[in-house]
Amino acid sequence: MINFSYFNWKVWFGILILIVGIFIRTWHLQIIPVSLYLDEIDHVVTGLTLYRFGTDLSGTWKLWELQPFVSTNVVAELPALFFLLVQRIFGGTAASTAHVVNTVFGLGTVIIAIFIAQELFKNWKLALTSGLMLLVNPWHIFISRMAFESALSVFFQLMFVLGFLKIFGNKKRTMPQYILISILLVVGYFFGYLTYHGAKFTLLALALVFIALLWIVKVISLKEKIYFSLLISITASLLLFSTLMNLSTSRFSVRSSELLVSFSYLQAESTSQRMATIDNPLTRFIINKPTVLLHQIFLHYVSIFDPYRLFFTGQETAWQFSLVVSGYFYIIQLPFIAIGFFWLVCNWKRDYLPFVLLFVVSPFASAISVSFQSVFRAALTYVLLNLISGIGLWYLIFEWKNPLRKLGLFLIITMLGVEIMFFGYHYFFDFPLTTITNYDFDQRLLASYVSRIDRPVTIISDHKAYNTARALLTYTGLIGELSLDDLLQFSEVNKSVYQLPGVTISDDCLDLASIENTNVIISAGQMRECDYYVELATDLGEKPSTESGMLYKTLSSPKDSGSYYYLIKDELCEIDSAPTIVRLKKLDDLYLEKQNNQDFCSTWVKQEYKLTQ
Repeated sequence: MINFSYFNWKVWFGILILIVGIFIRTWHLQIIPVSLYLDEIDHVVTGLTLYRFGTDLSGTWKLWELQPFVSTNVVAELPALFFLLVQRIFGGTAASTAHVVNTVFGLGTVIIAIFIAQELFKNWKLALTSGLMLLVNPWHIFISRMAFESALSVFFQLMFVLGFLKIFGNKKRTMPQYILISILLVVGYFFGYLTYHGAKFTLLALALVFIALLWIVKVISLKEKIYFSLLISITASLLLFSTLMNLSTSRFSVRSSELLVSFSYLQAESTSQRMATIDNPLTRFIINKPTVLLHQIFLHYVSIFDPYRLFFTGQETAWQFSLVVSGYFYIIQLPFIAIGFFWLVCNWKRDYLPFVLLFVVSPFASAISVSFQSVFRAALTYVLLNLISGIGLWYLIFEWKNPLRKLGLFLIITMLGVEIMFFGYHYFFDFPLTTITNYDFDQRLLASYVSRIDRPVTIISDHKAYNTARALLTYTGLIGELSLDDLLQFSEVNKSVYQLPGVTISDDCLDLASIENTNVIISAGQMRECDYYVELATDLGEKPSTESGMLYKTLSSPKDSGSYYYLIKDELCEIDSAPTIVRLKKLDDLYLEKQNNQDFCSTWVKQEYKLTQ
């Protein structure tokens, strides 16, 4: 018989949190988030082309060069490697496995965070509690279900941190221990640095702080101080030199303007502030580039800990980076964090100094950026905050002595469970529709339709033609029909026309008479911009209703039934049976690739009447 003692309820509580955390991280992983944002497609489609051609989409970049590549953005050097590995292991379309990478490394981050907590506090109960808090944390679940590179990088940043903390772990080390620490330091720094641009600044700052700390503490021998200092210095210097070389070739020219230390930004900001100030003799001393820089760094640093964003809204300045349906932390974690900080102060040991310095330095990338985005740039900080909240929960469960302890624990655990349940509900049933417009779902819907109809097809899009072409390659199997020569067109990101096998994509107003022998798909924006409504009413339009109006079939949004694309001469879907609004009936409707043609048409294609005059 199982003895449900006081200790055992804690074990079962931990097991339940573990199951719930893994479930939320993996359920409907392929369809939530509903699609890939264009920055995510950078990594995913590059992994796909690396798998097939050994190069990026432009055919001009190789992985082994360890240089950033340029698409519509300047993309970090190595994230595509991991999407390449997923393609080799799982196959399928790139989109079907796009979220697997961060899910795996997100779980890995939880494991490394547990080892970091154990290395710091020498308490497995505390370490496991901290790990469980990170496992169910809304922010970390959010970034671990996407294809942005930050979740990858923070895993390796924590590996570097774990390696450094292990230097203080044993006074007498064996050769295998030296090798393990060296691997953690070098591999963690190398991949953390090359998988995310923001981590370059964070890791460089950490390297300087860690080296200084090595020489301050007395428990490490001189030989070890020299060895580990050189190891970190050489690794950091080589990678920094590589970055500086890329700066000289203008590969980072676009991203450099995102830094507060940019001369143009400081010049514009100081001028703007002076113009908004009544002129006086002190102005040039109070408002100048150095004071503006220090003030902005302070504001950006403090904004990372904005409680409104952290505990209530999850809202970033960029909508596509926002969690929206939840704060980054549960509200109950606020007292956990306060208790965790209080416990650290009351139980202070010199051994905790590396952790404090790590926490202070970790927001460095966010602090020196022009934008107030923190979801990715402050990833290391938020992992550490979760660790501190875990300390608070551990204290309440294992160390708290109070006559009302049992009642207090019951209320705390109930509140935590309710918050986890509400987050799961809102993430799976509110988040898809709330964010569907900002995640370029129309591109995924378009790709599914194109894969069902006969070619040739002409698409006239109000997205950049480059982005639409990449989306089609990501969501369909068209990449398998491309040749190396076909890739050369993608070396230019601002062309108005791209050619895929049997598919032409343009963001210009094409002459419809010149493409009358193809299936034509026109975005709603281009229908208005190019005056196609009038032209189609007299030419290619179908089923006139009156002399001044037309009835069209459109791919439409499940959020507001707004039309994404008009389907000209479509033979896949019957207009008479098409609904007048589009609405999701169940989550499975988002599995576009699994729907047969009839279900696809009845779910996503609506009839729309438009006046032509």
